Amino acid sequence: MASHVARTATIALSNIFAPMILQMAEAGNINNIIKENAGFSHGIYVYKGILTNHYIGETFSLPSKDIGLLMAAF
Repeated sequence: MASHVARTATIALSNIFAPMILQMAEAGNINNIIKENAGFSHGIYVYKGILTNHYIGETFSLPSKDIGLLMAAF
């Protein structure tokens, strides 16, 4: 669908991702942005090789850990 309205899609995606990229740059590193932004941390599926999405873990019978616990450990 985005290819049918390429200019509009580009503007919409830029409006979403530009503030996120700026926030990542201001945070300094990936660990800081994961700690500071709950929305961003919910989008992390794998952190340092460990699955953090419980739904995917249950679906495919894979072990998973909570991202908050991993952040506290590292």
